[in-house]
Amino acid sequence: MPCVTTYSGKSIELSSPDPDLIDINDIAHQLSLINRFNGATVEPYSVAQHSVIVSNIVNPEFALLGLLHDAAEAYVGDIVHPVKEGIRDFFWEFERPCLSVIFDKYGVGHNPAGLWCVETADMQARATEFRDLFKTPQQHEHLPEPLAYKIEPVGNWKAKRMFLNRFHELTEGRFNYE
Repeated sequence: MPCVTTYSGKSIELSSPDPDLIDINDIAHQLSLINRFNGATVEPYSVAQHSVIVSNIVNPEFALLGLLHDAAEAYVGDIVHPVKEGIRDFFWEFERPCLSVIFDKYGVGHNPAGLWCVETADMQARATEFRDLFKTPQQHEHLPEPLAYKIEPVGNWKAKRMFLNRFHELTEGRFNYE
């Protein structure tokens, strides 16, 4: 079975991850080092920072789901949207078990209304990222209006701290982290 090694040295089996090995510190660290858009932005912009933004714009009852919506990418990586669409079924074989275990471990649940709400916020964040983070602003007709404020990349270490602080806030300290 395919396994990946985490920042803390754990070995995660992608098709059947052990919930006891899933660690929010690994997730935050690894997402903070994964650049969105395959690194095509002017400055590095991490999945961790994107996740914090989504958690802040989504309905508050779904904020933790928003924060963790891309958490499986800590284990399977981030693939640019057009490629991911082309290999969705194959990629989903690895992403789905990881995401399911993460959601269950941290009490997020699989609420269809929450998933729809997060998808909408994710698309709004993406529209804002296309506007703010590329050398030439990108426009995509299928995306909603961007956010009113400008996104400024914060760097990897700060993105990790932001992610962990937001996680702590949303879980009210129920889980340990660095």
